[in-house]
Amino acid sequence: MIVTRPNSIFGRIFLTALLPILLLALLLSTYAINTRLDDLQAAHADRGAAKAEQLASLAVVGLFTGDASMLRAACHRVLASSGDIQRVVVRDRNNAVVADVQRPGADARTPSLVAFGAPVVAPVLEIDDTQQGGADTPLGDVAVYMSVHATELARQRALRDALLISLISVALAVLLTVAVARQIVRPIDALRDAVGRIRSGDLDARISALSRGELGELQSGFNAMAEQIATSSQNLRDQIDEATASLRDALAELEQKNADLEIARHRERDANRAKSVFLASMSHEIRTPMNGVLGFAGLLRKSELDATQREFVETIIRSANNLLAIINDILDFSEMEAGKLQLERVVFDPRDAIEDVVCLLTPQAHEKRLELIQLVDTDVPQQLVGDVTRLRHVLTNLIGNAVKFTDDGEVVVHARRATGEGRRFELEILVRDTGIGIGDEAMATLFRPFYQGPASTPRLYGGTGLGLSISHSLVEAMGGTIDVASEPGRGTCFTVHLPFDVERRGTKTVPLLDVATRSQIIVIDAHPLSGDALARTLEQAGFGVELRSEVPPPTAALLPDLWVLRCGASIDEAGVVTMLKALRRVSHAPVCVLLPNADATLKHAVEQCKGCCAQGYPVRRKRLLATLHSATGHVPIDEPKRAGDVDENAPWLSGRVVLIADDNDINLRLTDTLLRSYGARTLLAADGEAAIRLAAQNAVDLLLVDIHMPEKSGVEVARTLRAQARYRATPIIALTADIRLRDQRDEAKGLFDAWLEKPLREDKLHTAIGRSLSHEAASPATTAAETSLRDSRLPARDRANAIENTGGDPAVADALFVDLMARLPRDLEAIHAQFGERDWSAMQQSVHKLHGAAMVCGVPALSATLRALDRAVQQQATDVTVSQLARLQSEADRLVVETSRSGRAER
Repeated sequence: MIVTRPNSIFGRIFLTALLPILLLALLLSTYAINTRLDDLQAAHADRGAAKAEQLASLAVVGLFTGDASMLRAACHRVLASSGDIQRVVVRDRNNAVVADVQRPGADARTPSLVAFGAPVVAPVLEIDDTQQGGADTPLGDVAVYMSVHATELARQRALRDALLISLISVALAVLLTVAVARQIVRPIDALRDAVGRIRSGDLDARISALSRGELGELQSGFNAMAEQIATSSQNLRDQIDEATASLRDALAELEQKNADLEIARHRERDANRAKSVFLASMSHEIRTPMNGVLGFAGLLRKSELDATQREFVETIIRSANNLLAIINDILDFSEMEAGKLQLERVVFDPRDAIEDVVCLLTPQAHEKRLELIQLVDTDVPQQLVGDVTRLRHVLTNLIGNAVKFTDDGEVVVHARRATGEGRRFELEILVRDTGIGIGDEAMATLFRPFYQGPASTPRLYGGTGLGLSISHSLVEAMGGTIDVASEPGRGTCFTVHLPFDVERRGTKTVPLLDVATRSQIIVIDAHPLSGDALARTLEQAGFGVELRSEVPPPTAALLPDLWVLRCGASIDEAGVVTMLKALRRVSHAPVCVLLPNADATLKHAVEQCKGCCAQGYPVRRKRLLATLHSATGHVPIDEPKRAGDVDENAPWLSGRVVLIADDNDINLRLTDTLLRSYGARTLLAADGEAAIRLAAQNAVDLLLVDIHMPEKSGVEVARTLRAQARYRATPIIALTADIRLRDQRDEAKGLFDAWLEKPLREDKLHTAIGRSLSHEAASPATTAAETSLRDSRLPARDRANAIENTGGDPAVADALFVDLMARLPRDLEAIHAQFGERDWSAMQQSVHKLHGAAMVCGVPALSATLRALDRAVQQQATDVTVSQLARLQSEADRLVVETSRSGRAER
């Protein structure tokens, strides 16, 4: 049995007092009952033994004489002496029953009878007193059977009396315990009630009737504590009231400040909006006249000028480009501040990207007679995927700063692999200079906007202080890091880590010269890094290269096919002539001299030497290799001509009618002059309405449309012309000087073939026009029969190309092709269903997805058909789409048939 512990004080007192009493009563009752029962049992046994002894004494004579009647009489006498005796039996010495008397109605077999026996002996008397007494002679035995009923009744009475006495004792103990517990608990209950009242908020609760002893002292202490709590509570209420009043005043002041802040926030938002509008307007208003300045200065540079005039023109162009770079930095900084920076993903060659920036900044370095050296390790992939424009921007800022803050020595740009596994590659670019260095104080705020270190720095070197801040933000946006290490007076080294994806499709390292006719070149370069970079470039192109730091002596037995001599930035005419004469004493092989910035005087001195040619340095790899090819007479391996590659000097737009729409007269004249120099016939429009009228009156092959024009904007002009069947596939190029170029592209998606920012650069204009006209040649406007005829030469499957696309793994290429063939019927069915519902958006996604798979799997004919269909879907040209869908089905059937044939041939 488990006794639950009570929770109340009364229960605990009650249980503590009652348990000992109950236990004592139980022990005493048990002892008394057991004693009484033992006494009753002993009395019954003594009485039975006595009756048996009595009968044995009465039966002596009868047994001795053998008188049965006497024995029965003795039995009747004993039977009558006690009501408990139910039967009397006398046996002789032979155990034979001599007398058996039983009370009437009694059953000797009843289990409630207890037998008591005694022996019957005859005493032996000795006549001669001198003899010892002998033993008694046994005559038989007697048995008295007594009932235990009376004893049981007495036992029950004893148990009943004991239990009754115990219950009465327990009841009295309970009553006494309750009375005592109440006397103890009553003061505690009063104390508890008072505590509850105080807890409920009645701080005036007190205990009026105080007890005596320790409980009374506890109650008195509680009353004192309650009084103290009441006093403290009153003081606290007073303090709360005072604090509430202060808080109310503070909230009122805070509400006023919040209202002021809301007004200030609206003003800031309006200011930001005004700033954006101002920057857009400034971009347009500055870039538009800059377009005329740079454009006409470029045209002037191409004309007949003397040395002084050419120097003036170069100064104008350089100053305008510097101003444009400052404007671009400010606009880029504003775009990043607004959180509108978006990165693009294009395939690019990191060597070309670095080469572009180095070639751009080399004239500035050579003006200060600095060595600007680029070095790209051979383990850097040829094609990466990322934002090459932002990469060029970062490099331009870092290399430009290195040149700006270096007065003597060199600037080295070194690109190498940091880490890279699979398609992920981390490019590490170090830009190291020997300039003035950066102090510890300036290092802490190096990437802060509009900060250039000491106050004298901007005056000495110029600039806005935004370059490093923009570079830092761009690198972080691209997921990379930029670090700097510098020592004042010893130079600075910036280290940039940028992650890119490696584009493995279509990448194949092929030397540009036939290895069978491998030429041996000796490179002479006093600068170890520059010579190493030049030697690596030539080795990758397939030349055998030996690098030397100086011209060898005449005694050296050297017979190269070509000498490559790189002259430092501080070389003069006498130094060049001396080195060439020294080379001629060693060998009469052709000499290619790399001169700093293609100085005219130095170039003339080189060309006066027989078998020597001059080339500006740094020079782009393709141009350098073309020069070396011309000098050695070896035939280079053909490179595929890229779309948009044009000859700047040839009238390559002869017979083309180009419509130019621009509201700025200077820009209109500039673009007109450029295009007419390319052989085009131009139509000029000063606004959008005039452009639409001219397009309606003439057959135009190409349109260059300014975005911001009166009457109708360039977007509205393009949308109007695209709605006409004759101009649905005509190339339209957008011209804009607005920084919100990306927003404009989203608004005019599908209307323009290319976008050009002002001021226009002639090379970018060439590329955009060339690519647009190239796309026109393969536009959906071409009839299905003409397109099929042109692409019928393409094979249904080019397995070698597929293996090359998968990194040289035939198993992967075949598995991808099997997957393409399995999903082709389902994809074609989906495309036809989407065209039936005229769901152009879903159809374009399906076609684009299938086109990507076809390019990877090496199915040129099907890929070309999907490309044409994609253009038709983009323009939502229903008739052209129908013909292209029929062609697509035909090419798919041809692919299936040829695949089946090749499979049977292999079996």
